[in-house]
Amino acid sequence: MIRILLVLISAFSLPAFVYANEAESALVSGVDASQPIVAAKSITASQVKATTQAQRSPSSAGNRQQSTVLVDKIVAYVNKRIITQNELEKQIAQTRDSLQQRGITNTNYNDLRTRVLDQLILLQIQLDLAARGELRLRTLK
Repeated sequence: MIRILLVLISAFSLPAFVYANEAESALVSGVDASQPIVAAKSITASQVKATTQAQRSPSSAGNRQQSTVLVDKIVAYVNKRIITQNELEKQIAQTRDSLQQRGITNTNYNDLRTRVLDQLILLQIQLDLAARGELRLRTLK
């Protein structure tokens, strides 16, 4: 009963989420979803300056490929929050471990990935509703 209520609330009160690999994802917040996320907190100003100087220099095209490191990639947008590839892979690993403990070892990766991503999206929708005060818990007698 509560699950049905949550699904109905989320279906009517929230904008739809957009998967990052769809064409519309480039329009959401002006972010190019095909590009990886850069870990901004680990980059210093001198590294940024060196990177921009290297990009301007035509002779450093080979060096630029060596210095590029994929940190993370956007998998889905949920309202104003993103779900990253690292978050998804971590949750998939936890789910696989849980299934193996129950004796279920034959799992299709793509099916599991889809189900885990759906669960992460639903969880974020529920957290957003709770943060806005639109989701209230009531005890039924």
